[in-house]
Amino acid sequence: MMKSCVVLNGKVINIGEWDYQYEQIENEMVARNPMPEGAGIVELEILEGADGGLYAADQVRPKTSEQRIAELEQLVADLASLQLGV
Repeated sequence: MMKSCVVLNGKVINIGEWDYQYEQIENEMVARNPMPEGAGIVELEILEGADGGLYAADQVRPKTSEQRIAELEQLVADLASLQLGV
């Protein structure tokens, strides 16, 4: 799905419209959460990850707990198979 995203320095910092959190102060609407300077809004392809989170299609997704555990188990197995001359 295509969604508007806020990008700053090449990184997606928000998926969807920016929430400025406007507040009325002395008859004037003031953004309590202004968009960071240099940020821009672009349309990007968005995917839902295994964890239910939304990610830009070209963004590296965080590893799941299961993936991290499998990597640690493999690391332990690899270390156990080494013959160290201590």
